[in-house]
Amino acid sequence: MANTRLYKTYGQDADSKSKLTFSCWLKRSGLGQMDVFSAYRASDGFQTDIVRFGSDDRLEFWAFLGPSGTSSVKTNRLFRDTSAWYNIVVCVDTSESTASDRVKTWVNGVRETSFSSTDYPDQNYTLVPLGTGSGVEHTIGAVSTSSYFDGYLSHLHYCDGYAYTASDFGEEDSTTGNWKIKTAPSVSYGTNGFFMLKNDNSVNDQSGNSNNFTSAGTITKSEDSPSNVYATFNSLHNHFEQGSYAYGNNQFTSGGSNRYTHNNSTLGMTKGKFYAEFKWVSPSSRDVLVGITDRYTTDQTHELGHRMEDKGYRFNGDLRYNNGNVSSWGASYGTGDVVMVALDLDNNCVYFGVNGTWSNSGDPTSGASKTGGQAISGVASAHDGCYYFAASVYDDNSAVWQANFGNGYFGTTAISSEGTNASGNGKFEHNVPTGYTALCTRGINSF
Repeated sequence: MANTRLYKTYGQDADSKSKLTFSCWLKRSGLGQMDVFSAYRASDGFQTDIVRFGSDDRLEFWAFLGPSGTSSVKTNRLFRDTSAWYNIVVCVDTSESTASDRVKTWVNGVRETSFSSTDYPDQNYTLVPLGTGSGVEHTIGAVSTSSYFDGYLSHLHYCDGYAYTASDFGEEDSTTGNWKIKTAPSVSYGTNGFFMLKNDNSVNDQSGNSNNFTSAGTITKSEDSPSNVYATFNSLHNHFEQGSYAYGNNQFTSGGSNRYTHNNSTLGMTKGKFYAEFKWVSPSSRDVLVGITDRYTTDQTHELGHRMEDKGYRFNGDLRYNNGNVSSWGASYGTGDVVMVALDLDNNCVYFGVNGTWSNSGDPTSGASKTGGQAISGVASAHDGCYYFAASVYDDNSAVWQANFGNGYFGTTAISSEGTNASGNGKFEHNVPTGYTALCTRGINSF
């Protein structure tokens, strides 16, 4: 949602705002300061950030209390895992006699108890600007028009005038022990409350209040969810700090000159069969490759495919492998083409294709015969104990790779015609080979 926000301006509201509860599921794509949910009154600048991440990546409740100062309750815990979904619940109840009970925070069902700041509101304080008055703008994904949230959001609840706990919105899965969504919690929403982004990217309120929001920017529906996490490019693996990421980390743009910019999938593969698609969006005059690797690298002098277990499919159709060996492999590709990668770790082989046709007469379903594939040594020889999908470019400040790990989009553009996929995991432009699946938690757990 980077540079996108949802907003609604409320009029006069006589309800007390000494109690409120906000719950949502989120997955960060970037780090640094960003707001999840806030309220702001332009007439006097009063602001309440019910959920935000500070510049130090700590989770914080923050409120401007007018002449009496501010309230800040900030965790010691850092939130820097860009591959994980979190259920964040913040309950404010200033009627509580114990100060530490006036702002309570839960993450994945567990109450936070270690904080770097604990400036709690006074007892029975009415939050500003959530109290009486007009012109109060509630914003999801920003504070007013700044501090945009970069990532994924799902199942947002705002209960106006009610105090709830994490167990009202989630529960422990009896089989896995993981914290999971209650899709229809028994809660009340009050006058200004809402339930947003339940199963899609609609900004319509599903609480029954009809508190529909307006979108400023583009919201893209994702297959990625708390119950099935998909791989993305890894924004934390940005060794030169010059690459940039967008669209939920499914796009990366190279940076720097006279060096290689690499990026890998957030999730690794140790067994099974996996499929992914890549699109080269912006041209580069030098090496552009996509493929697999067995390690996160800080190598700026060599292309994908140079190291022992790398396999890189170059834009001219060459295959780079095993310490820089080169062989003519298949069709060349250019901007706008979809490059397919299929990794078979049951038979230790990788396949490449372009726009629906497998190169080198490849057949990813051929099994032990490995027809038209490139053999790999297997996980036993892998540096990190697993393989990752990967891409790299050289010496270009604007070369762009987009990945479809199963979300059904390249950037904000949906696939034009969904291929077949027997696994049921993910949406792809071309047919997923039989026996293969998307690189996601359900896919990994299916083998």
